[in-house]
Amino acid sequence: MTSECGPWLNQLDKVVASAKIFLQQRLNDEQSDQVQATIDVANANNETQLIASGRKLVEEIFGKESVQSFADDAVSYFVSHGARSFTPTDSITAKLYELLQNSPRGSVLNKLIQTFLVTSPHSMLTERAVKCHTQLKTDLRSSMSRKSVNSRMCIALNSSGIANFDPRPAVARFLTVTDRRNRNLEFGRYANREFVKKFFATDNVV
Repeated sequence: MTSECGPWLNQLDKVVASAKIFLQQRLNDEQSDQVQATIDVANANNETQLIASGRKLVEEIFGKESVQSFADDAVSYFVSHGARSFTPTDSITAKLYELLQNSPRGSVLNKLIQTFLVTSPHSMLTERAVKCHTQLKTDLRSSMSRKSVNSRMCIALNSSGIANFDPRPAVARFLTVTDRRNRNLEFGRYANREFVKKFFATDNVV
């Protein structure tokens, strides 16, 4: 049986290898195009350069009907703010943020810049999210709801880390959320409980 399937398995391995190479090349090309388009938009110094560098992406992301609005936004931007001036030390990110801050909120140009700023040309963020999910939802936490997982991942991925985390604002907010936590303790309710007696007994001999 194995000898009969051998040629087919060899062909299958070749098909899988070819598909893997094709996908790698396609992803590399797409990433290179995306990065270059981002750089061209960030470095655009007039409306012609901005329209030429962003037109294709606007059509792919927002549709053909948004191309004219994008062109109008580009023209309006340079009419309002004039030619852009940069220093040699200005990064691409700084240039994109300058475009984001000076373009009208909700405009196609503004949305395009937001897309650039939140899109990563590699899989690092995805791999980090998958690793975080694996660490949070272990076999012992298989019943954790999707909402809990999403909340915990949001904290894990966006917080400043344990070393720099200050819990006091969160604790203060937790203590003032409900009236139950604001009421004075009712000592009589706990006076006869064993665990309370253990901690507050006065006749213990050490």
